[in-house]
Amino acid sequence: MDESGMDKTVGLRRKGWAPKGITPRQTATFQREERYQVLSAYTQRGIKLSRVYRGSTDTETFVDFIKQLLRHCNRWPEPESVLVMDNATIHCSKEIEEMCERAGVKQVFTAPYTPITNPIEEHFAELKAYAKVRWDEHIDLIHRDFGAYIKSCVAAGGRQDSSEGHFRNAGLTVEHPPSSGCADNDDQLS
Repeated sequence: MDESGMDKTVGLRRKGWAPKGITPRQTATFQREERYQVLSAYTQRGIKLSRVYRGSTDTETFVDFIKQLLRHCNRWPEPESVLVMDNATIHCSKEIEEMCERAGVKQVFTAPYTPITNPIEEHFAELKAYAKVRWDEHIDLIHRDFGAYIKSCVAAGGRQDSSEGHFRNAGLTVEHPPSSGCADNDDQLS
């Protein structure tokens, strides 16, 4: 699970076409708009739970999301009983550790600065690429309600066929429970 930010710059074209010998140019006014966050829990079957909202993710928002998510999780070692997270400060609170412990859910933290070991990072890259490709088709919705556009992209992009590959690419499987070498909150993937 993780969070990722998006704003309307996701739809900007980075490449263009022009006749041979002429550099393509695009002229546009740029104004940084409101930023949205996508906070998602991702399983090998796709998105388990997701929120899209304006602003940034603070501890209160993250704790509230974890409370909601834990109602949908199983107890370790059942399927969907492990939360894989990076080491962001808001992910490492004592309150979250205690909530997970009470719910019987195991927390596993990726090694610092290794987004490749968290399958949701690949999902977010795919999500942003999808949002960019579909941009022109949904320009009216984007101008009317950008948050609704992001939600529609999340719904379309959280599919099982993609998520299984993202977990494989991150080197994660849940076929066999991993040995529990560490009992405290600093379990890490390497």
